[in-house]
Amino acid sequence: MRVDAMGMLTRVCDFFVEMQGPDGVITGPGFVDERAARALLAMYDMTGKRAYLNAAIRWGDNEIAMQREDGGYRMGYGITSRGEACYVADGGEIAIGMARLVGYVPAARRQAYLDSLQAYFDYRESFRLPDGTITVGWIFHEQFSQVGGEGTREAPFRSDKSFPWVGSCSLASTSAWQAITGRPEDREMAIADARWYLRDVPSAVSVSGEAAQWAHYFIDDAALRADLAQRMKATLLPSALNTRGWWYASGGRSAVTLSAVAYYYSQIEPAPEALAGMARGIYRMASPHSPASMDTVIGEGHPDGDEWRYLAYGAVGLAEVVEPLSTMREIAP
Repeated sequence: MRVDAMGMLTRVCDFFVEMQGPDGVITGPGFVDERAARALLAMYDMTGKRAYLNAAIRWGDNEIAMQREDGGYRMGYGITSRGEACYVADGGEIAIGMARLVGYVPAARRQAYLDSLQAYFDYRESFRLPDGTITVGWIFHEQFSQVGGEGTREAPFRSDKSFPWVGSCSLASTSAWQAITGRPEDREMAIADARWYLRDVPSAVSVSGEAAQWAHYFIDDAALRADLAQRMKATLLPSALNTRGWWYASGGRSAVTLSAVAYYYSQIEPAPEALAGMARGIYRMASPHSPASMDTVIGEGHPDGDEWRYLAYGAVGLAEVVEPLSTMREIAP
């Protein structure tokens, strides 16, 4: 049975363009929209259709317009009458899309994007602990602090506790950023954070798989790349063979696993496990005979949060299947 991955990707990206608001927001949360924007850029490269490019740039311009004075990226949620939460992890994912846009925006806008990214990475660094890990950011919930528990405070406060997902959610953009700047200190930061990832994140699946993918591609360190490839082989490939719905697990986030599997197959090793995992993901996402088909979500017209994540995270994966590296190229040196 032939499954049209390009046709599905086209319909999803057309849906993103259709649903984008006048402010540039597509789905709401920035960490979801950045993946939609990266899929749109890939589609622009494949088709030359400027509507895709324009939609991606509108999203990026809005992120700059909303960016906090301290450099944190506003997340699309977490703003209350009592103040505002601002997570390093969300900003790290938003920064992936912003880094991709650097090579696409008009020359007159490029410095604004570079300045925005620098401001975010300064913000990220301000939460660095002496042991090299990074805390959550500005928070309301005590579970993200050394206090722990389920308490919530009246005003936002600085997290003093690190979690592995802070590193994994921001490793992809950190890896791209050091490629953009070419600064030795940024390269050292990315290598150290990739080592933190390898130490504390056991599985290169879902967003953690995307982190390994970007770190492997952008960080020029042979030993590190070998360790990342081994982690992907040991954990990503077995996960891709799992038949228990990885393509929509974790509230739709795990659909991005397809991107990491496609990268492994095209850039590391054409392993049969990777090919089988790709085939399963493509069929489940794109086949009209699949109960998890993205066409079903689009046809409903008003996706909920999990469904938006499934579309955006899955679109990045489909783009990598259709054209390897299509969501990663054009990171400006």
